Amino acid sequence: MVSIFTELVLGENVYGQGPRAICTLANRIPPHRRCATALYNWLFARRHSGTFILRIEDTDVERSTEASLNEILDGLRWLGLEWDEGPYFQSHYLKEHQESAQRLLASGHAYRCFCTKRGTGAQATGG
Repeated sequence: MVSIFTELVLGENVYGQGPRAICTLANRIPPHRRCATALYNWLFARRHSGTFILRIEDTDVERSTEASLNEILDGLRWLGLEWDEGPYFQSHYLKEHQESAQRLLASGHAYRCFCTKRGTGAQATGG
């Protein structure tokens, strides 16, 4: 499943900070799409005098390597896209994510997916 997430927030947030562009990059995404996502977020943050936050989606253990991380960071530096915060790593927050998911399931605000890996792969590619 493709996972490039973009969170764009205008105005003051609960921390009293201005606009923030949170760019999540996964190593399984083709480099040109990672660059486009990062560039869009960087431009948004700069246009609105905000903060460009880099988040690395590294929960795919098979593909998350030091080399893939360096590829992402080197690519951003090559483009001249310096981040204001981060990089933050999704894997460092697994416990919090699991706890949140359990609360959502228990409250009926989420449901379990019983798709096979093959099925979710086909959905992600439009097949």
